[in-house]
Amino acid sequence: MAVTRMELKNPIARAAAIEKLAGNILEGLAERRVVQTKDGPKTMSMISTWLRDKPEGWILADGKTWAPVYVNLRPLASAAPYLYRGPTTDALILLLRDMDFIDIEGRPRPHHKIVGLAMAGIPLGAALTVETGIPSLYTRKVNDEVKTDKAFEEAVKAWGGHSLVEGVMEDGDVLAIVDDLTTKFFSKRIGLRQISLQAERSGVRVEVPFVLTVLDREQGAAAEAAEDGIEIRSAIKFVSKGLKQLEELDVWSAQETATIRDYFADPSKFQAPEVREELKNLALNARRVDAAISAAV
Repeated sequence: MAVTRMELKNPIARAAAIEKLAGNILEGLAERRVVQTKDGPKTMSMISTWLRDKPEGWILADGKTWAPVYVNLRPLASAAPYLYRGPTTDALILLLRDMDFIDIEGRPRPHHKIVGLAMAGIPLGAALTVETGIPSLYTRKVNDEVKTDKAFEEAVKAWGGHSLVEGVMEDGDVLAIVDDLTTKFFSKRIGLRQISLQAERSGVRVEVPFVLTVLDREQGAAAEAAEDGIEIRSAIKFVSKGLKQLEELDVWSAQETATIRDYFADPSKFQAPEVREELKNLALNARRVDAAISAAV
């Protein structure tokens, strides 16, 4: 790991380092990469906007909510090393120090472990284990259709005697769930239930005071977590800091930042067909202008 002893020791230096690393992470997440497919080259990025990438925007996982921005950190483990084993893991390590999971020398505290939440949290947890020596576990993947307590109970029955959490869980362990991002808290609550049930099966008592993520979309997860007595620690606070950082890094335009900030403040007003059509036309016009400029050069 590239973090310094001063950053591990001094909270002020640590906070400054995390903010700087957050900018580096965001720049990498928004970078357009060319990947090869059977149909030829395809451009992708992990943070996309309607203006740069897809004029028609996105329909989210609920099947009905439209959004002008799409955040997908699942390819993070395949990203360039500077992103994955550089600023991303360094920022999370500094947050682990804030959480007192490691000491000022970067050594893991006894009986402190991390739990990678299936699926995107698993490679992050593994990377942190390699970098810090903190033991890690990971949860078993839950069907995406599990949206209620009853559905979760049915999923547990289907697993039979299989472990809900893989790895060694011991009495007195202090655990932190690790995942790529937070929006709402439902998937993390499912992970908490898996840990609780596995601890009960194993005859141990554990504590889960933290959820650690790369990015918090700041759409209610922190408040929901607080109801369960859990703190969310994230390298990137997307709305309050990340949007402005992307603009300052010259990754996004002021128009993109303003539109997406308005969206996060009130997604409902962006569901009107006429608003979506206006934004789509704006993006298409911008593409025509860019194409005309390129042709003239």
